[in-house]
Amino acid sequence: MSHQEDFVEKFNANWNNGSDKFSLTTSGTTGNPKPWILERSVLEWSANSTKLAWLEDLPLHQYCFLPTWKTAGFMQLVRSKVWQQPIEVFEPQTNPLLEVSPNGGITSLTPMQLSTILQNERSTQHLNKFDAVLIGGQALPEDLALFLITQCPHPRFIETFGSTETASHFAGRIISLGLGPNSPNRKTMEQSNPAAINEFFFTAIPGTQIKINPFTSQLEVKNPTTQNQWLTTNDLVELIGNKSFRWIGRKDLVINSGGVKVQIEPLESQISLLTGWPIGSFYLVGKSDPVLGEKIVLNTLHKVDQEQLEFWFSNLPPYHQPKEIHTVNRIPLTDTGKIQRKTPEL
Repeated sequence: MSHQEDFVEKFNANWNNGSDKFSLTTSGTTGNPKPWILERSVLEWSANSTKLAWLEDLPLHQYCFLPTWKTAGFMQLVRSKVWQQPIEVFEPQTNPLLEVSPNGGITSLTPMQLSTILQNERSTQHLNKFDAVLIGGQALPEDLALFLITQCPHPRFIETFGSTETASHFAGRIISLGLGPNSPNRKTMEQSNPAAINEFFFTAIPGTQIKINPFTSQLEVKNPTTQNQWLTTNDLVELIGNKSFRWIGRKDLVINSGGVKVQIEPLESQISLLTGWPIGSFYLVGKSDPVLGEKIVLNTLHKVDQEQLEFWFSNLPPYHQPKEIHTVNRIPLTDTGKIQRKTPEL
């Protein structure tokens, strides 16, 4: 029995036996994972809020291609119980749709998985069969978002925003409603949650309050998953009204290069656009430098041509340009597919 199968079996037993507390661990993207306890009532609230925000008009059976012992995959199991709808669970893979052809339904995928899926015609066709795809785990590059909605017009694509501490997402942005702007889905969504239909800003799900810490510009969130107390996230945002925000970057993913604070993930999106490299095939880290304080180091799976790179990076501001470039054999990942930046290896 695989770890995935074992976890699902134990979860089903615990849930069916009425357990009221469940333990998860945070992702470990920028440091050591830590345990986090979530109450059953909080999980139920999160599952119902997800349906209310984005999915009420769609079939609710699910396909799970993520590790179920981590938050996103775990919440898919919870939703199947709360919604009383079936779920098919598969082993996590970078491209889980090569052999799986869904019959509608809902799934959750990371940007890295989507980038890999779209490189294959067969898996792209399979992706287009879903009714809705929840996207999370890392920032979704705008060029990948555009490619998604042009290659796969059928699904509703929702980029979600959240954490383990908030029992998965507490906000999201619909980047494509699916089936075209004149479909009945659009009217239903506009009536149930009109603020959520925004291709550029994240909007809090019903029952969630947000604000900005005035001293640090960090996003703070309050809803039943935080025991209705304000929780400060590591995310830097610009508030749009009282329910929406534009994401700037993460406080813990910043390189201070020559006094300029460079947000890593937005810069990676820019580099992906300039080079054509898929997200997940390279990553940036900061390295101590006697002149700059920190310099930007690019680690990539791709063979690099120095002249070509200099041409590409000339389009970036000086302090955003990588000062070291290394070709690596692998990208260090957490078991949820996020880049593990704090690693002793290149």
